[in-house]
Amino acid sequence: QESIDSVKIELSEANTAVADYQGKMAVAEEELRKLTDWHNESNTKITDLTTNLSVVMGDNDSLMKKLEKTSDELDSKKTELEGLGHDKSEALKQLEICKEKSTFNLEAFELKEETLMAEILELEGVSGSLLVEKAQAAANLVNVAAHNGLLSDEVEALKLERGRLQKRVESLENLRDVVAS
Repeated sequence: QESIDSVKIELSEANTAVADYQGKMAVAEEELRKLTDWHNESNTKITDLTTNLSVVMGDNDSLMKKLEKTSDELDSKKTELEGLGHDKSEALKQLEICKEKSTFNLEAFELKEETLMAEILELEGVSGSLLVEKAQAAANLVNVAAHNGLLSDEVEALKLERGRLQKRVESLENLRDVVAS
């Protein structure tokens, strides 16, 4: 009778332990499910951030090309402006020579000088406009680079968090396997 009672007590304790482990296993499975859901959401966020980063990088490339084009146009206009300055200088020399020859030639060269001045002013205006565009493009490039940095930092933080969660999931799976054994 005493051994039957002790067996019943052991059986009762074993049933209590099994019920306790089953409760712990249910809690661990729920936590694993929550971590898996969070892990999936993190992967979606990382994918979205990667897509956003690709778009920003494309915009960055586009701005760089625009900046290069604007810079090339500015260099071209500067060269043209220097050429016009040289032309103006030559025209003034010819004007002095022709001034001595005839009044008619003087009027013709004065007209040419006015035309060159108008072209120089127009080119200076274009040059100023191109400088403003270049400055705006450079500012945009700085903003895009800063945004790229922020997105890269956030992607790295999410990757670290995903790694930490993956280790935790693996730990919970090991715990579940231990509990199941």
